[in-house]
Amino acid sequence: VDSVPPSVSLTSPTGSVTVNKRGSLTITSAASDNMGTSGLKQALYIDSKLVTTVSGGSLSYSWNLNKVTSGAHSIRVVATDAAGNSAAAGATVTASATK
Repeated sequence: VDSVPPSVSLTSPTGSVTVNKRGSLTITSAASDNMGTSGLKQALYIDSKLVTTVSGGSLSYSWNLNKVTSGAHSIRVVATDAAGNSAAAGATVTASATK
């Protein structure tokens, strides 16, 4: 029985960053599991809204910032293995019109 949660990290952005509201921001994450990545699922949330899911150990998502409101936004990625164990990582992105 697998009771070990996967490991996940946001590789970009990390911590707290400020970005210009024009263009896009690439969000990437990496996940691994003691049983391998074949049964691994990752879910990306921006401001608690699910924006994409992927299978496997890597995630890449291009976030269009053109219509994002100014201020702080939370990014959270949750990795879940085939046994249902999960782990999460997050960052804060502040969108600014004048960066």
